[in-house]
Amino acid sequence: MFYLRVKGTKNQFMRRDNPYEVTSDLSEAATYERQVHAVSRKQVYKASLGTIDRSMKKFDIITEEVAKYELANIG
Repeated sequence: MFYLRVKGTKNQFMRRDNPYEVTSDLSEAATYERQVHAVSRKQVYKASLGTIDRSMKKFDIITEEVAKYELANIG
């Protein structure tokens, strides 16, 4: 599984139900079976906001293992 994590953070992920909001709960985060699907979602998100919106979040694509490991080590 792959997640879209806000660039520069360890615990902020794109929400499954609203790609314009973030969550720190992996159970609410958008998941993708294949990396190519996550890349596609990231491109659609970026295109939907246009180039004017400076508040756009940038996302990194990470694996489920990385997400769980980093969340476990934040505390």
